[in-house]
Amino acid sequence: MNIQNQKTNQYILLTGHRKSGTTMLHSLFDGHPELVIYPVDIGLLYQFFPCFIKDNPPDKFDARIRTVLDQTTNAIKGKRISKSVDCFSSEDFCNILLEMFDATTLTQPHLIIDAIATAWFEYAGLDNNKPLLMKETSISIHLKDILSHLPNTQFLQIVRDPRDNFAAIKAGSKKYYQHIGEELHTSLSSLLLRARMDLMLALEYQKTFPENFMAIRFEDLTASPGDIIPKCCDFLNIHFEESLLTPTFLLEPFYGNNYDDKKFTGISDKHTGLWRDRITEFEACVIEFWLQNECSSWGYKNHYDIEKSIMHFNKYYSKVNCDTYYFDRFKHGL
Repeated sequence: MNIQNQKTNQYILLTGHRKSGTTMLHSLFDGHPELVIYPVDIGLLYQFFPCFIKDNPPDKFDARIRTVLDQTTNAIKGKRISKSVDCFSSEDFCNILLEMFDATTLTQPHLIIDAIATAWFEYAGLDNNKPLLMKETSISIHLKDILSHLPNTQFLQIVRDPRDNFAAIKAGSKKYYQHIGEELHTSLSSLLLRARMDLMLALEYQKTFPENFMAIRFEDLTASPGDIIPKCCDFLNIHFEESLLTPTFLLEPFYGNNYDDKKFTGISDKHTGLWRDRITEFEACVIEFWLQNECSSWGYKNHYDIEKSIMHFNKYYSKVNCDTYYFDRFKHGL
């Protein structure tokens, strides 16, 4: 491997569907000497762009950015993040970002990424000649826009069996998602759209952007990290370190972020293939029917026959159609 001098504005974006292993993958690169790590989710690429900026006037952008960054940085508040910062303050970080950038101009993914990165280097007093590694779920859809402005950016995406993926989401339905207004049926519909999008894009971008995009399977990473992580290092043009096989957060042990209240030491495959015990036949069949081509391409075999999957998807479609798409034009005299 030819290790070259890295350039300013080289970003590494870790991505994948939520609960597909993005946080675990992120934790493996923590502390790598050739990288700078933004230790939490970007956040603004979901809670600010695109929906908030579409539905709100620019004079509300500043406050929204402060709110999002304050909440997404909860895990690092008061902690040492660099040699220069012993006690992280979200307010100080936000102040630097919004002093350097006008909130009303942060209306595109590449602008948001560059703003957070620039502010992070400045606030933490870090070497901006090293690549900055950041994480956000399901942002591969923005790849072409980002590369057109930030051509040195690399994407490392993790994909996972959608049935296990949904099982991980379902485990957090009552504990988390329902408290933020997302019911289980919405989580299923979201997975059908976003997971399919992520799986399709990963297949396409590996072929069309081989220098900028790499995808790995959660199952391969957890089963053979000693094989997969060195390949990731080759792609990212960094040296392999033994520390990459141990998850950490701000150099402290990281035990996972699952909703089953289980602590894992190291890279764990304990939940792989357990979807049969964690989701219903109905949920599995709906997923298998809608994502059958993408699952096949990634080596995830259907468990149920197509007739049963169609039967269950018919029930799912009827509910979604009635709840979301159906409009009674006769009732409204149209």
